[in-house]
Amino acid sequence: MLWTAFDALDDIADGDVQTRWPGFDPSELGVMASALLATTAHVIAHSLHDSPEVQAQLHLWIARGLGEMADGQIEDLDNARSSDVTSGRVFSSVAGKTGGECALFAGLGAVLARVSPERQRCFARLGFEYGMANQFVSDLAELSADPHRRDIRNGTRTLPLVWHVEMLERPARDAFVTLLESARRDAAAAERVREALLVSPAYRRAVLQVILHLGRARTALAESASSGPAAAQLAAFLDDVHPFGGR
Repeated sequence: MLWTAFDALDDIADGDVQTRWPGFDPSELGVMASALLATTAHVIAHSLHDSPEVQAQLHLWIARGLGEMADGQIEDLDNARSSDVTSGRVFSSVAGKTGGECALFAGLGAVLARVSPERQRCFARLGFEYGMANQFVSDLAELSADPHRRDIRNGTRTLPLVWHVEMLERPARDAFVTLLESARRDAAAAERVREALLVSPAYRRAVLQVILHLGRARTALAESASSGPAAAQLAAFLDDVHPFGGR
């Protein structure tokens, strides 16, 4: 329910309502998502465990996680409206919006499993690093395979795009930023942006960034002291993330 609510809000922000939620008006979807966020924390805390201590921990994780996710979403919106976005701002946005989301879900599971606070943090870090990797995989996959060029047409400042801009010297940088603005309205300009990014060193650098986050996730899994079938399943889950093809 938490994921559905925040995913809906993300789709509203990205202009993907008609694609992902056919038949819904953005206003209707926003009301539904807000209602889910307002009630889900209480449902989770009071229906999944009867211990007041565990319920308090669940509330704390949810409140902290939703705050981080909201910060990341707001920064993502600011990035889409700005022509001067740095890679640092992209990392910050993804860390809150996607890394924070996956860290929240992993942390909630660890709380319900009644593991120590130290192990809870390990699982949350595993979720965070997985979320970062998965977001960058999604950016790469959409760049290479999305026929509608939604990220480019919506003005989304993804990591490979911003790294490419940062690598350019003026006046080439100014010309590419102008092309990005044209790509919001012009399909041919969007295709030119896509072609430039696919051959850019920034694309390959983003692939390496995915591999880096997956390595950090595996380290967090090892430090969580997990064992048995559950640890094997988590390891397989990470192994199934491919920089060039998603999950």
